[in-house]
Amino acid sequence: MKKVEVKVDKSGKVHFDFDGFQGDECFLEREKILELLSKYGVQVRVEEEHKKSEAYEEVSEEVKTSW
Repeated sequence: MKKVEVKVDKSGKVHFDFDGFQGDECFLEREKILELLSKYGVQVRVEEEHKKSEAYEEVSEEVKTSW
């Protein structure tokens, strides 16, 4: 299951934690969130990013068949 946790600390810094994403999916999702926030006038600048081990995994597509 994919999960995004967003925290804003006392100084106003925003911290994102993406769980369950593979490859670059988390970065694509982050861009969607930042775009949505900007529509509401919230500008977030990315200062740091740390990749988890999942970021190095290839995205696999599940193919379901019924016989």
